[in-house]
Amino acid sequence: MDQLQYRTNATDSGLFAFIADWLGVRQRAGRSFVVIGAQVTANQCTFSNERLAPAPLPHAPPPSCPPKPREQALREGAKINAALARVVAKFPDRAQLLIPADIFCGETCATVKDGTWLYLDVGHFNVVGSRYAITRAQPMLVDLLRN
Repeated sequence: MDQLQYRTNATDSGLFAFIADWLGVRQRAGRSFVVIGAQVTANQCTFSNERLAPAPLPHAPPPSCPPKPREQALREGAKINAALARVVAKFPDRAQLLIPADIFCGETCATVKDGTWLYLDVGHFNVVGSRYAITRAQPMLVDLLRN
């Protein structure tokens, strides 16, 4: 599987030109791509790495963190998701856009599940969060692979 890693500001139009070029160069019969949109962040949380470590101190639980409203997550990722949608539209038969808020969130986007944090820091899932996201994405991914 090809992986694309390009770090830049979300407003940098060079990123989107790069993605479009990358998809165009990799055109082959039967090959399709999933472009993953803006990450659902936990920027409403206060992180304490000492408390979120694999073996947190039992006498001091991690701080509470409310779930993020789905609409807020969509607003926060709207610019990058709209730009990626324009890129994907250039390749309608070969590329699909996966919006993380669509799979990760119901009415709200969880930060804690069954008492366990889903994030390592503001913008990265931990192992539990990654498994949670993939489990929720599985039906969409299976459908994509079948079609």
